[in-house]
Parts: sequence; structure tokens; C-alpha cells
Amino acid sequence: MRKKLCYLSVLIFGISFLINDTLLATPAGWELAKSSDGITVYTREVADSTSKEFKGVVRITTSMNSLLNLMNDTGAYSQWLHSCILAKVLRQNSKISRTSYSVIKAPWPVSNRDIVTTSKIEHDKKTGVVTIHLWAEPDLYPEQAGNVRVRKMKGYWKFIPNEKNNVTVIYSVHSEPGGSLPDAVANASIIDIPFNTLRNMRKIVQNQKYQSAVQNEGQ
Repeated sequence: MRKKLCYLSVLIFGISFLINDTLLATPAGWELAKSSDGITVYTREVADSTSKEFKGVVRITTSMNSLLNLMNDTGAYSQWLHSCILAKVLRQNSKISRTSYSVIKAPWPVSNRDIVTTSKIEHDKKTGVVTIHLWAEPDLYPEQAGNVRVRKMKGYWKFIPNEKNNVTVIYSVHSEPGGSLPDAVANASIIDIPFNTLRNMRKIVQNQKYQSAVQNEGQ
């Protein structure tokens, strides 16, 4: 009996170790760029591109609805999206899709970037996972003087429900910033964007207006 119990204990311990090791391991193809304050950032090379793709991951103690309420508040993006100084909705395409315009501040003497983004919500009813797909549509809004238009971008937000009032948030994007961008600026931003954005999101989503707002259809 003792041998069986001992074997069972070793087996359970081994399984637990493997599960934890898998959860903590760097995803295939990704390199760990930063892990701090409960936020993990990965980067990876993209074929035929000089820009890397990033992926930031964090667990936030909040509800799924509060996060969707925050995402629905496009005008407030400048309060938490890293370096965003302006965001507005251009067109509501459907209940689950919209097109928006935003301006990203760049350090002097680099010109600010602007981007026209279409987003679309996908909800997996079986798992409860919500994914917001993002892609650039640069020609849907006139180019603005003083800004460099980002013409290539693709990414997503993914919200994965865990135990009650706890959601894993994944933010991943690959973009071509366009124009002339120094390597130092590009390399820093690829880490700063997901890290600071997720840290800001974790704080602002606790605002009462997102916690108590009724979730509308769409985003």
C-alpha cells in the first residue's frame, strides 16, 4: 500500500511539475523579452519584415464585461494605450466590427505615426474566450499632415476567462511603422508598447464606469 501511495505521490508531483513547466515555458518561436510586475512580453522575427512581432500577457482581476466595456470606449484609448494621443471611431461597420483612427506619439525628431484600424470581435461560446482581431486599412481615411501613416499592421486582443473575476489578457501585434525609424526607437517600442499598455489597462479597467457599465453588443 505504501509503495502504491508513494508511486501515486511521485506521479502527481511529476504531472504538476510538467504542467507548471509548460505554462511558464516560452511559447514556440517566441523569445522572452521582459517579465516584470506580473506582465510577460515575448517577441519573434517575422519573415520578410525588419520589424518583430510582440505578444504581451497578463492576468487581470476583473470581469470579462469590464474589459469589453473598456475596449468599447475608443475615445479613452489615449489614457492607457502606450503613446496613443488620439483615438476616434470612424465607422461602425456592424455590431461586432468598427473602424477607428489613432495617432501614436513618437520621440523627437521622429514623426508621429497614425493608423486606421478595423477590428472584429469573435466569441467562442464553448470556452468563453473573446478575441478582437485587428488589421490596418490605411486608405479608409485621408492622410494627415505631419504624421506618417502605418500601412501594415495585424494583431489581436484575446481575453481568456479563468476562475471567477480573473481574466488572462493577451495583446499581440506585428506592424511596419513606415518612414525612417531609428533602430533604438524601434527596439524599445516593441517591448514598451505591450508592457505599458497592459500595465495601464490593468489599472484603468478598475474604474467604476467600466465595472458597472452595461455591456453593449459589438465592441
